[in-house]
Amino acid sequence: MKFLIALLTLVVTCPLLAVDITVQLTGSITASTCVVDAASQNKTVEMGEALTADYPDINDRGPWVPFTLDIKNCPESVTMVNATFNGETDPNGLNTFLNSGTGEGLGLQVKNDKTSIYIMPNSSPLIEMVDPLEHSATDELSARYLRTSQTMKAGTFLSTLLVTFTYQ
Repeated sequence: MKFLIALLTLVVTCPLLAVDITVQLTGSITASTCVVDAASQNKTVEMGEALTADYPDINDRGPWVPFTLDIKNCPESVTMVNATFNGETDPNGLNTFLNSGTGEGLGLQVKNDKTSIYIMPNSSPLIEMVDPLEHSATDELSARYLRTSQTMKAGTFLSTLLVTFTYQ
């Protein structure tokens, strides 16, 4: 009994030592995104040959050439895909992307086939709803040549559009 009392006295009279520490756990939270279909990545749309005789006047237009940009494998939380089109504007053509090839006098017009609204360089995004069953979205577009200047010269045609997709 004396031993127990001595032990209790020792425990009560000995100071208890404690140390507070902080533990930080880090990581990142990222949203799942959709996937741009392989056929839509680095896409080349063949516009065909433009004969100078077919564009005698400024604002003469060629036929529309349809193409699509396909988005797939969207998570269920994604309901909209926004596509922003950036590129150089033809200084002579309204709503027209610049031809940076060796030919002169033609620009490129692009439109949304679902709404018939022209897509202008560096304009507001094109909004496409994601199909909730397929978890995909398709931008249905068309492009055409537009004569933009008095001078027309034979050569190559190249117009580059940088498309940035964001998801909501």
